[in-house]
Amino acid sequence: MASKPAEFAQWAIRARLESQVNRVIPLDPFFDKMRYIQRASIRFPSWLANKNSPNLCILPAGYQKWVEKLISKLSRNPTYSLSGDEDPDLPSFLRPLLHICERQTRLSALGRQHTEMDIRAVIDSLVIYTYEAEQMRTLRYSAEQTLKLPFIRTKNFDVATITADGVHSLEITDLDLNEEYKFCEIVSAIKGVGAKTPTALSLVHCVTEYKRTGSGVNGAMMGMVSALYQKRVLGLDHFVFGIYQCRTEFIRIVAAAWQDNKIKVYEVGSYSLKCPVQVIQFYFVLREIKRLGYEYADEVKSSNFALLQLFKEDPPGDIWARDDLSAIPETTDESDAQEKYGESSGHTDISVTASIIKGPQTSTKSNKQRTQSWYIQTQVS
Repeated sequence: MASKPAEFAQWAIRARLESQVNRVIPLDPFFDKMRYIQRASIRFPSWLANKNSPNLCILPAGYQKWVEKLISKLSRNPTYSLSGDEDPDLPSFLRPLLHICERQTRLSALGRQHTEMDIRAVIDSLVIYTYEAEQMRTLRYSAEQTLKLPFIRTKNFDVATITADGVHSLEITDLDLNEEYKFCEIVSAIKGVGAKTPTALSLVHCVTEYKRTGSGVNGAMMGMVSALYQKRVLGLDHFVFGIYQCRTEFIRIVAAAWQDNKIKVYEVGSYSLKCPVQVIQFYFVLREIKRLGYEYADEVKSSNFALLQLFKEDPPGDIWARDDLSAIPETTDESDAQEKYGESSGHTDISVTASIIKGPQTSTKSNKQRTQSWYIQTQVS
């Protein structure tokens, strides 16, 4: 479906997804986390613009042309903020970050069609390295994961799952709810997780999509829909993120959240894999996505007993499609069809039943005005 714009647009309406990416972030305090991420992506340690910095001088000679471009762009562009902060993690990442620029330039010089693996190899490595560069392993990156989709059926389609190229999941341990088989089965958005009692609650925090050409936007959005329905089952008013490749040399990051009972998508930024400054910005955003994931995991842990009590008193209904439906297949021809976003609409044929949970999250409305979902049951009329 991700490769069929017309069907995707119909599905998006029924999933309550407004698939047009908004480039303007609302002023509402709920979006302060997004603004913080964007600000963090333009703050660079001052030593990055100093050619005599020991962190730059130790790089191999083959990377010096990228160092020169880096210094030039940081020095000339007033958009970037140079501070005295040391940023102790960045020096160890400089070589792999600049290698992304070198590899992308070499791939372009070959003058032939890239494969998906050409594009994703260095990005996957960067994501894994970013998440696993410390002892705390709350955030995990897994390739080729099948995500459940909310139960939406029409005469034109009946789709249960989508296979995401990459899933960034929060692995939250030591929850009493993990001992409840029915909870694990209903809440899990990753197909296969919950089939047996897991040791951690896997919350989908971000999805990644690659394509040889065109854009992985529709596939990324379907993955984010899965993640947001999972969040809504738990009553979590969190952002989820999508990372997808545009054409062959650009990476775009978006964030989505429930707003006024619809899923709305906002641009975090887009980054050229041939520009050393923008590749470093991409890394900065990955770090902030990780940091926010840790914050979200702490919120869930702090709600452990409240969630357990509510589950006992009012267990959620099953929002996912039937398990016996097959996943959306990936084909080598599907990428070009994803260039265009689906049409957004305020109309939906889904009826939603929601009950209330007390949650720790920030809200776009006052606590008295807003109701947060413990579960939703969807039915296409």
